[in-house]
Amino acid sequence: MMNRYRLVFLLMVCCGMSAQAADIRLSSHLQRLQAEFRQHSAAGKPVHSFVSTDPTLSVIDHRYVVLDISAADSAQAETLLEHLQALGMMHAVRYKHLVSGAFPIESLHELEGLSGVNWVQAASAARHALGPPGGLAYNAADAAMFTDVVRKRYNVDGSGVTIGVLSDSYNCLDGAADDVLSGDLPDDVVVLQDYPFCEEGLSDEGRAMMQLVYDIAPGAKQMFYTAWMGAAGFAQGIQRLADAGADIIVDDIAYLTMPMFQDGPIAQSVDEVKARGVAYFSSAGNMARLSYENDFVSGREPLSSDTAHDFGKAAGQASDFYQKITIPQNTGVRIVLQWDDPAEIAGGAGAKTDLDLFLLDHSKRRILSSSQDSNIGHNPVEILGIGHSMETTEFYLYISHRAGPAPKHVKYVLFGPPAPWPDAKEDELVQLSVQFNNGAPTLVMPDGQVMQRGKAVVVLEREIVEINTQERPLFLGSDGNVLIEYKDEFHRIGTPYLPIWFIPEGFKAALIGGELILYRDIEDVVPLTIDHYPTHSGTVYGHANAAGAMAVGAIPYEETPWFGTPITDSKIQYFSSAGGTPIYFNRDGIRHSQAEQRLKPDIVAPDNSDTTFFGNDNDGSGFPNFTGTSAAAPNAAALAGLLKQAFPFLSPDQVHLAMRKGSQPLHDPAGNVSQPAPANPDCEFADDFNWGTGCGLVKADRIFSEAGHAADSVYLTLKAIEPLVIAGREFDYRFEVHNFSGQTLTNLQVSAKRLPKFLRYRYVDGCPNFNRKKVECKFPDLPSGGTAAFSIGVMPRNNPTRRLLLEAEVSTDAPVDLSGAQAVLDIELLAVPGDINGDGCVDKADWRRLFSAYRRGDHKPAYDLDGDGLVGQSDLQILKTLYSRPGGRRCR
Repeated sequence: MMNRYRLVFLLMVCCGMSAQAADIRLSSHLQRLQAEFRQHSAAGKPVHSFVSTDPTLSVIDHRYVVLDISAADSAQAETLLEHLQALGMMHAVRYKHLVSGAFPIESLHELEGLSGVNWVQAASAARHALGPPGGLAYNAADAAMFTDVVRKRYNVDGSGVTIGVLSDSYNCLDGAADDVLSGDLPDDVVVLQDYPFCEEGLSDEGRAMMQLVYDIAPGAKQMFYTAWMGAAGFAQGIQRLADAGADIIVDDIAYLTMPMFQDGPIAQSVDEVKARGVAYFSSAGNMARLSYENDFVSGREPLSSDTAHDFGKAAGQASDFYQKITIPQNTGVRIVLQWDDPAEIAGGAGAKTDLDLFLLDHSKRRILSSSQDSNIGHNPVEILGIGHSMETTEFYLYISHRAGPAPKHVKYVLFGPPAPWPDAKEDELVQLSVQFNNGAPTLVMPDGQVMQRGKAVVVLEREIVEINTQERPLFLGSDGNVLIEYKDEFHRIGTPYLPIWFIPEGFKAALIGGELILYRDIEDVVPLTIDHYPTHSGTVYGHANAAGAMAVGAIPYEETPWFGTPITDSKIQYFSSAGGTPIYFNRDGIRHSQAEQRLKPDIVAPDNSDTTFFGNDNDGSGFPNFTGTSAAAPNAAALAGLLKQAFPFLSPDQVHLAMRKGSQPLHDPAGNVSQPAPANPDCEFADDFNWGTGCGLVKADRIFSEAGHAADSVYLTLKAIEPLVIAGREFDYRFEVHNFSGQTLTNLQVSAKRLPKFLRYRYVDGCPNFNRKKVECKFPDLPSGGTAAFSIGVMPRNNPTRRLLLEAEVSTDAPVDLSGAQAVLDIELLAVPGDINGDGCVDKADWRRLFSAYRRGDHKPAYDLDGDGLVGQSDLQILKTLYSRPGGRRCR
């Protein structure tokens, strides 16, 4: 009789539980959340006791869920934003056609019929740090990267450079003030947006990142913006940091449902700020090669006749629709499946195919978790999660093809703890032989000595089986072969097909991707692995795989040459994500004629650095160590901050190139287990690139030398001295001309091609001959290697556009290349609360504008002073309390 769980599974795959319904706009995860919440409420239980069973969701305060909602276009998204706020969405943010925010679970049903909504999915984010928060801390990466050397040699500390950080939170743990007092953070950190729900217990990982930056580039300005409020919030945060003057941005957050094979909204935002002159760094990830990627091979599952992916045939083996994976006990794992269709969230037409993902128990009879979204017209992604305490660690994945044409390519990534580097691989293990003396078996080492200590094992049916024990003795067959009994059958061992392996005393054996490996001094080795048909594919995807981002892998600082490890022996962190994810589609969802290979990771930087509170003390220093690519990325960004101070004219491409060229090649401990890595001409030697370590370990002295080679012309840099430009407050424009041309610049002149409007010019500093009308500065001759600089003090006022655009250029009589001697600076003008007209103060003129917005029903966020999503009487009352002068008298 068929097991009832098996019957349920067959019914699910046959009857199409995710069949495309005409008006389904909520993901399957949100539909289940909605049902759970209704059942909870119907049982009369209080809201504050509600807990979702779905680990892929971000539920806040037991009653809100963070959503990513897509509209048809940006215009519809702007209107949709107002409607969502009216329905209770908090901290709503729009980026292009995408809106993110925290939405009431009880109101999810309202989204099904809401005009402008195309698709609603839960925002699923992940950090790239290992270890929980822990508590004057030394960043050993400073020595490992030789940044301590270049600070002295080039007299740099990051001054004049602004570094923006995106992570989960900055001061939810309320420790920032103590970090400033202890000297682990600067006293002028600008927080543009912290995580608004600190009671949810975030880790302040962003503050830990900023401690690392401060150790290496103490003169740099630092800004923070939370990336934990959905994909639109992340993408908009990137833009906000750039608007506020960031020269460099670094993040350590991944949104798991962002497209693998196309640039999604966060990747697009990265490329956009890079085009504006911002060098971008992102943590590569901590998933090593926990990914399966292959051509989709369609077949019929024998029992159900369901159309599904045939893992076995895709691997060139016998048909098999179930892929075995190992999930350790008490481990939370998320699995993200995608395929080669365009994604609606990227701005294209959406997927043409619907696939579903199932996770089954060891018997393949019980569904433990599934993801069954209606994908067609939406996004080619399914995500499921599980955390289990069962005795078994054996599970199976099944991919069902529900509707639409069969895809060409499928890929999934496991998000959980990867296996550490082994102490010995299968090709390094010792094989034993068996001798029989008077019928008694003896295990013999390769040198002829009898095995004294340790264990002998064979691998049968992908299981490690210990032999020559009381439970499993050796037998001598009638033909002279050595046999063991396993599952009621006799097996011939000690052959090339079934060798006997020696496990030395003090070691544990494990199967990783079907290969036997050894670990030293580990009690129980049960890593998260893909056991059947592994492809060991890359796990760098999303915005870390963007063309404009530097994806940063991690290496323990102890593994670097400064700390005594030869570069030829240095090993990256076992979890550091490998690259190789192809890009099949452009932003509009048009398939490329040939897949684009992004050469990621770009570089590797040290991690395991001390902080005052974040991580675990694993080096005995007395301070917790910050481990993960989340720590490596800010270390690399801080190095870039020093580089930008020394060579401020460098474009993001030039910064990135200098850091790749100046890195020391590293070998990939995983070897060439996936697709071969192409040559990368940006590395010191093109053939040194590999998918595990990119161009290698960053080394500041080499990088500065590479940057010097690029400095062979004349460059103009233009920046605002203040990190935030606020209406009604003075700030300085700083112009700098750097002459690396080898020629003396005669009749040197810096001129404004385009002037910002709504500015009052206050003073000029450093210009010997200034024409105020033309905003033009003439200098004496500037010799080769020299720098000419001046500043203009200005005050912005009454600016309804809230933007300041300045373009400038250099001219000279000298025959030199001036292609780098032009600069554009586009600044977002901020305003104090209540300053509706942007004149720098709050008076009755602002009240009248707000009242006008209230009368016409304009609910823009700038007018919503109480944060309830609407503009009403309470906002008008609040504005009166913000008057700069009594009674709202005019102050400008």
